[in-house]
Amino acid sequence: MIALIDGDSLIYRAGFAIEEELDDGTFYVDLQNAKDYLDGAIDGILFQTDCDDYELWIGEREGNFRFDVAKLLQDNYKHNRKDSRKPDKFDEMYRYLKTKHKAKTPRGCEVDDVVVTKKTESPNDYVLCAIDKDVLYQTEGTHYNYGKDEFVKVTKEESIYYAYLQTLTGDTTDGYKGAFRIGPTKAVAILGVPEGNNKMIEDVLKKAKAKPEKIKMLLNGTQYNERQLWAKVLWTYRKCNQTKHEAIATMRLANMHQLTRNSKGKLELKLWEPINKGECEIDTLNFWFNRRCVYHSKYITTIPLVFYNWETLIWEYYVGSVVRLEMVIHQH
Repeated sequence: MIALIDGDSLIYRAGFAIEEELDDGTFYVDLQNAKDYLDGAIDGILFQTDCDDYELWIGEREGNFRFDVAKLLQDNYKHNRKDSRKPDKFDEMYRYLKTKHKAKTPRGCEVDDVVVTKKTESPNDYVLCAIDKDVLYQTEGTHYNYGKDEFVKVTKEESIYYAYLQTLTGDTTDGYKGAFRIGPTKAVAILGVPEGNNKMIEDVLKKAKAKPEKIKMLLNGTQYNERQLWAKVLWTYRKCNQTKHEAIATMRLANMHQLTRNSKGKLELKLWEPINKGECEIDTLNFWFNRRCVYHSKYITTIPLVFYNWETLIWEYYVGSVVRLEMVIHQH
């Protein structure tokens, strides 16, 4: 097995771990100590994963399609990192990984995209090693988080689900917003939960400091397929007075599955697009009203409808005052 290492964090971890603050307020890193730290970190990853070889990827300085995508949202991708401090000897450590450890750099995308794609293409050849939740949670399999020294197991359903979750919540680390005032707890309540043991979703909710009883309730929620996940995301954006184009752009920032192989076997970018349109039967639309509506004497009304383009369904139904809308969709 090969340890597939997302190495963007290694330089920062090495530099900040051994730096010394000088009297003038600046910081100093002994380069040899930094090199030893990097060598030891890679050896540690190999030992923990029981791999006999490794493939290291570190980020290119410029050229990332997400910067252009973020402009559609009138925002700057990773703008919150603009003024963050790099450790002393950063460039020297970067070159050391390139020369000594044969680190590879992607063009036009991020390391995250490449390692997720390679692991997804060849799951039995690699052990994915990273600390970024976008990488770990969007890839099926058992991965090694070298920051926490722990293994993370993610199901196929969870790996698909996480990008939709991030589209609703946004990512403060990467500096982009999601749907207005939608945090992880609300997002899980909106989306339901994927199939499986949902350990990943539980970890997300715990990090968001959701109450144990709330976590238990949400993990027993309704399950959806991918088309329905997108319908839920789109509905939420519209309820928040945000557009479909904003939802698509945010998904393109969040999604790590946007590289494909061309006829020459090279990876190329294919921006995410909404799930293909097709017949989608809406069996029931159940409306709960907080007062009796003028057309019906009951609080619950079942209306059988059929839509042939699911994206045209806009859930803005004002008959009385709507408290909750729940739908059951069966795909053809």
